[in-house]
Amino acid sequence: MEGIMMRHNIKNLFSLLVSFLLCISSAWGQTINNNYRNYSVQHKTTGNKWFLMRSELSPEAKNMDTFDDNTSSFKNSYTNIDIQAAHTYIDTLYVRKGGEVTLYLPLISKGENQLSAQAYQRWYNFITEAPFSYNTTSDIVSFSKNAYRFRNGYVGGLNIGLNTNSSYLDRINFTYPTDDNYNQYVSNGFNNGSAGNNYYIIACDASGYLDFDSNNYNTSFRSSGYTEPTISLRAIYYIIGVDGRGGNNETDMWKNGYGRLSQTAYQGGDGDGKKFLEEYNITFPCDHLGNQTDEVLSLSKDALGYRITNDQNDNLNVSISSPGDVFSLLTGGNTNSSSGGSEANSIILSGRRRIITFRKKGAGVRKPWSVADGQTATVIVT
Repeated sequence: MEGIMMRHNIKNLFSLLVSFLLCISSAWGQTINNNYRNYSVQHKTTGNKWFLMRSELSPEAKNMDTFDDNTSSFKNSYTNIDIQAAHTYIDTLYVRKGGEVTLYLPLISKGENQLSAQAYQRWYNFITEAPFSYNTTSDIVSFSKNAYRFRNGYVGGLNIGLNTNSSYLDRINFTYPTDDNYNQYVSNGFNNGSAGNNYYIIACDASGYLDFDSNNYNTSFRSSGYTEPTISLRAIYYIIGVDGRGGNNETDMWKNGYGRLSQTAYQGGDGDGKKFLEEYNITFPCDHLGNQTDEVLSLSKDALGYRITNDQNDNLNVSISSPGDVFSLLTGGNTNSSSGGSEANSIILSGRRRIITFRKKGAGVRKPWSVADGQTATVIVT
């Protein structure tokens, strides 16, 4: 890959400059069971499946990979609580205050009807290790399936043993409070720690393992005293409010990040003399030999994850240009795996779509094609 904003004439390669400017879904009925609200999920800080397995390996075998055999747990920097170390997925979404967003686990299938880690899920506020609650049992989140409230989150899964109708929680609906709502919730016991109403960190620990008790891999979450299993994946979502920001006491993270949109240099970007929040220079082979897929780019998040203050349009506009008008975007479908479709100079991304596909104009479906060495193209997302 080439450096940002640089173009190299590399033999048999062409460069593509991709620039991104910035861009939530309906709420569900409340299905949160409160019978376990006085119990806490117990962290598995030792006895993790992978650490137990690796304890049987020789030092020579361990040295063949980069697995950290010394860190089975770490302290959450917000709460100072020891939590299980796990593979972690991080996403950032910008949301208007008062708006709603649905967060999907990255383990969900394309059809949104299967989850690869079905045994156990715990959704929680990473800043406080608690539910998103006020008035004890009122919440700013909701689920489409049964969830169980604990002191440190909402639990679901097919193997938790809390109810014969237990369901896995593959998504969560979050309603970002307005500042007035936030102040009202705080007066009724809501707590988001030092983040206030500027941002929220929603986490989910998901697992397909059944080692709720390290001595018995066939036990359930309930019979183990509500101990979590080995976590397959921890998903962390930074949800950042875009309204009412930019004051004198604003954070450097905001000023140097999304807050740059308040500068005229970043407004009305069309690829000519304007700046973008994200810019990438990507190198592709100039000979396309694959017969099943077109060339593919991806946004760093789903289209619904981009928000601009007071902008009510949820769509992202994508265009492509190139010297000699060589390339076309492909309309595909509004799913992440679609390729093909009609050739177009511009397309719209919406919802969970983040994939951009393109090919040489007139190349045809499932056909090889080539462009000249050093050919360039620019894709702009606004």
